[in-house]
Amino acid sequence: MATTFIYFPSEVQLTCEVPDITLRTDATALTIEINGANTTAYKERLYPFNGHVTLRSVSSLLEDAMRAHGLSEAEFTIEAYGNTRSEHYASLTLFVVFCDRQLVGGYSYDMLMSNFLTDTQYKRIPADGIDTLYFYAPARASISYYAWYTYRLPGDTQDRTWSNIFDANTRALAQGIFPIELRIADLIAELAQRISRPVKDITMQAITIRNEDHLLTYYVSPQKPSVAFMFRNCFNLLETVYLWAKTTEKLKVERSIAVCNQLSSFYDQTNTLTYGVETSPMTVDEAKWVEHLLASPDVRLVDPNTMALDPDTDLLPHVLITDLTSEIQDGREDMNIIKFTWRFADERPALRPPLPGRIHQDAFTPFFN
Repeated sequence: MATTFIYFPSEVQLTCEVPDITLRTDATALTIEINGANTTAYKERLYPFNGHVTLRSVSSLLEDAMRAHGLSEAEFTIEAYGNTRSEHYASLTLFVVFCDRQLVGGYSYDMLMSNFLTDTQYKRIPADGIDTLYFYAPARASISYYAWYTYRLPGDTQDRTWSNIFDANTRALAQGIFPIELRIADLIAELAQRISRPVKDITMQAITIRNEDHLLTYYVSPQKPSVAFMFRNCFNLLETVYLWAKTTEKLKVERSIAVCNQLSSFYDQTNTLTYGVETSPMTVDEAKWVEHLLASPDVRLVDPNTMALDPDTDLLPHVLITDLTSEIQDGREDMNIIKFTWRFADERPALRPPLPGRIHQDAFTPFFN
């Protein structure tokens, strides 16, 4: 009896849906290797029981390997063989998309073909914000996308609409994950050029991005956000969240006092600077998406004022969310407020000098009247 896998993978699947995998064999022992994501995720000598070998927690093995290399997609090969690769050999290939959450009420392929790789169908974003959307596409599928604009001009009492296509007739050479990099200011500038109006005359209400069945709407806010974070979501991809919130800075100083020659001095001083954030009211869906930020193992602070300068994500300061309160209500009249506390991962207190050349760009607002 040859060694065979009792599992037939689909063309693509989320890692969370990869089950325990069983092999049928007449070998007395098998070496099992899982290779992919630029590493060997697993290698072990196993001994069959009643002619079967079962690999447990395969999904966790794949996710650990992908997480270590910052991958959101990977192809893995599972190999089984006896004393040599020519004895009792069998192999299985999996193409997976990272997802460390349980998929409820659907299948991998349906989810990947109808949703961007984010857990929301709309986002709030400032007029100068940037973001990157990711989507899965099989080989030869269209990777062009449409942008639908909803806007108003001075004196308008009803919304106007306009649409444009980007990367027309472009198709994927192979299956994989593809990005759509968006600059809201550039999209508004292009609209202004097409309708022959100055940018200042355009009040952008919303921009909807669509590729095939992938759909997401950005609601454009004229107000600048208070704080912005970039976080690694459940698909191991970085996405940006802008928050309109109130932030409270708290400084805690711990130190000891020593007395020498009738003089007191401090030693063993530790400074801890934390920032308490209370968001503005959010809808149920928006609050559930923000919860991904709170649970993410990789969170980075973004300055909303310099976001449009395309910061190198590796240079963004890492932060830790140390405390949070998130109780989401789904009542039709309920708006949700999330509270959390964050601090810089670096133990040194942060020094954030003001940017030069901006003193005349922002309108003066007196704190006290």
